[in-house]
Amino acid sequence: MSTVWTFYDAEQYEVFAALLDQSVITHHRIVTGEDAGIRQSEETITETVLLDLKIRLPNLRIATHNHLKESDSGADWEWWIEGNTRWFGMLVQAKKLHAINKPQTVFGYGFGYPPSSAAGDLQVDRLIHTAENESELKLAPVYVLYNGTDEPTSQVDCPLRVVDYYERAGGITAMSAYTVRELARKNVTPRGLSRADLPLEQASPHAILWSCLATCGDACRSVTVAAAQRATGTHFNDVDPAKRAAATLDMLLTRFRRSNDNPNDIPPETPLHSLPPTYVPDTANGWSDGEPPRSPFARHMGVLYRNRPDTDQ
Repeated sequence: MSTVWTFYDAEQYEVFAALLDQSVITHHRIVTGEDAGIRQSEETITETVLLDLKIRLPNLRIATHNHLKESDSGADWEWWIEGNTRWFGMLVQAKKLHAINKPQTVFGYGFGYPPSSAAGDLQVDRLIHTAENESELKLAPVYVLYNGTDEPTSQVDCPLRVVDYYERAGGITAMSAYTVRELARKNVTPRGLSRADLPLEQASPHAILWSCLATCGDACRSVTVAAAQRATGTHFNDVDPAKRAAATLDMLLTRFRRSNDNPNDIPPETPLHSLPPTYVPDTANGWSDGEPPRSPFARHMGVLYRNRPDTDQ
C-alpha cells in the first residue's frame, strides 16, 4: 500500500525516500534469505544497504576498510551529514533481529554481548565511550536494527503515518545507544547476569523507522502540527538535514527519560559541529568513493553532502 507525497524540498525528500525504500527492501531480503536458507550476516546487510544508498544518493560518499576490529569500538560505520551551517555525526552499530528461544517464537536483539576487548563491559558501553571520548569530535551513538518480521518493530507514534502508507517500513529501525544501554542493564536474570538478548517487545517502544532521521525532528511532539505540515507539503520545507537528524534522536531520548525509572539521568545533548572532523573533507570534491578518508573507529565511512549550487559536484 502506498500514497502520494507532496514535498517542496526535493533533496531532503530524496534522502527520506531512499531510507524508507531501503527499509522495505531490507525486510524483503531478510525474509527471502531465511526462506531460502541463505542467512545474511549483519555485515553483509550493512554493506548491501550502504551500496544501495550510494547508488540512490549521488552526494553520498562511502569508504570501506577492514583493518579495524569492531570489538575495539563497538561500531560498524561512522556517518556524517552536512547541514546548512552544521555537521552531524553518528557512530553506528548494526543489529539483526533473531530468534532468542529454541522454539523460535520470541525474537530480539543481541544488545547484551560484551566485546572481546573489554571484558566486563557491554558492547554498547564501548560504542558510547568511543563516541563520547575517543572520537575527534563527539558523535551520537546509534543502533540501526535490521528486521525481517511482520511484528511491529517501532511503536513510536509517527505523525506522518509512514507505517500506514508503506508495508514493511519497519525493515530498518534506529535507537539511541543510551536507551539501549539502560534497557540492556535492566534486562537481567534472577541471578543478576545480563541477558544477551533483549526481546523485540521491549525494544520497539523506543525504536523509530530510520527514515524518521530525515523527516521527523521534534515533530512527534505534536501530531496535530505534523499532520498539518504533511497535508500542506511543508514538512520538508527549509529543513536542515543535520539538525533534523539530531533533533530526532533528542526527541527519542526525551521520550525515554519520561518513561524511565530515573528521569534525572540525562544523556548528553546530541552534538552538532561547525565543521566535520579533519579526516572528512568539507566538500564532496575532496575525496573519491572507496578512498580515504577512513574512519578511525568503524569499518565503513559515509558522508552525505548537501547539494550546493555554487559548487561543482
